[in-house]
Amino acid sequence: MAIRITKSSSIENQLKFAKAFVELKKQMAEEKILDRSYGWYVLHIVLNFLGLVVGAFCLYSGLWFLASIIVAFFVVQWGGIMHDGGHLAIAKSKKWNLFCGKLGGGFASLGFSEWYSSHNNHHTHVNEEEEDTDLMIPVLSYTMDRAKTKTGLEKKLLPYQHFLYLFLFSFGSVAIRVKHAKYLFNQKLWLEFLISITSNFFWVVLPILILGLPGLAFVFFNQFFTGQYMMHIFAPNHKGMPELATGVKLSFLEQQVVTARNLPPHWLIDYVYMGLNYQIEHHLFPHCPRENQPRLAKLVKPFCERMGLEYSVIGPWEVDITLFKELRAVARQF
Repeated sequence: MAIRITKSSSIENQLKFAKAFVELKKQMAEEKILDRSYGWYVLHIVLNFLGLVVGAFCLYSGLWFLASIIVAFFVVQWGGIMHDGGHLAIAKSKKWNLFCGKLGGGFASLGFSEWYSSHNNHHTHVNEEEEDTDLMIPVLSYTMDRAKTKTGLEKKLLPYQHFLYLFLFSFGSVAIRVKHAKYLFNQKLWLEFLISITSNFFWVVLPILILGLPGLAFVFFNQFFTGQYMMHIFAPNHKGMPELATGVKLSFLEQQVVTARNLPPHWLIDYVYMGLNYQIEHHLFPHCPRENQPRLAKLVKPFCERMGLEYSVIGPWEVDITLFKELRAVARQF
């Protein structure tokens, strides 16, 4: 089960890590790692749009199963554009970053404003009990303290949670989209709400109206693949990593590194995981353009080693096994 950090870092350590982080930022600036990559993002936006066009063509050509995979992949890729825009990593202008974020959210059938609020909370309070909303997952608990807060049906399912998590992944995207739509409606963000509803209509209602049963099958498998892909993007990052007990204080550098986990650097992993495989670097410098993260990692990894901070890396093939063991360790206590 995940380690629970119950002791704050000493003032001396916090000052030491703060000073070292300033030096790391200076080195990053000298390497011009934050320089914007406009051509790279234009290429990916065009590719994501063409991917959805190909998916729609396959769907209405009778290749509904292939379409369900293609659309799922590129819908989540659009979520990556939303994510980078929200972190102001695409352009120098905040206005254009937020535009790209909302564009990505629209194509991904997500609500940018709801995600923007909750995701900023996550970065500010990463893996902090009672603060990080990303820890508040229905059913699943990676620590005994979180498991003890479960009630009702969630409590009854705890002994079986390690068998259930892949099932919960399968349609996690549906739950997220419903949550976002409710938020947009309640906050009266009508333009975003309309875009979200229109996007969902295009990929959920329209195929059923036009194709009937094949359209229904497409919707089912598309939601399944979207959920699996989306959740496996986020699963390696913090799940099962140390969590901070309420009131515990670490330096910014310590907290971002010890609570995050990377995947190995590789061009294919970088593309599929949309740069979130560099989770440690992303949390230290969230506004770093995705194209420059491999360069940033070459600075951060040896830096962490010099500072005595564990730089955690896991293979993509190990993720499900690791999470299964973490969840099983808690489940066996019930």
